[in-house]
Amino acid sequence: HRMACLSLATFVFWLLVLQNAGVVLLMRYTRATRGESDYVPQVVVLTIEVAKLAVCAAVLCVGEGFGPVCTGFLRQSAQSAVPALLYLLQNNIIFFALSRIDAPTFQVLY
Repeated sequence: HRMACLSLATFVFWLLVLQNAGVVLLMRYTRATRGESDYVPQVVVLTIEVAKLAVCAAVLCVGEGFGPVCTGFLRQSAQSAVPALLYLLQNNIIFFALSRIDAPTFQVLY
């Protein structure tokens, strides 16, 4: 049982390493190429955050029913507004940094 947990933890660790490296490389690539792929980073970050909120709300409300769980989710979401706004700011700064420095330097400094 312990070996299975360790194996799962190792798998999740490497999955997160790949995900973080992939995100940085893709963000840098899309910010470095000009032309059809130009976009506003703030819109991307806001869209991602709204999508995450919608998915979480849907999973909780559909899985648990539309009663007090949904009300509790809204209350808890309001309490998480300040950390969420700070995270939004952090993601915007990451986009800004990746448009100014190369991906390996960013990975080392981040």
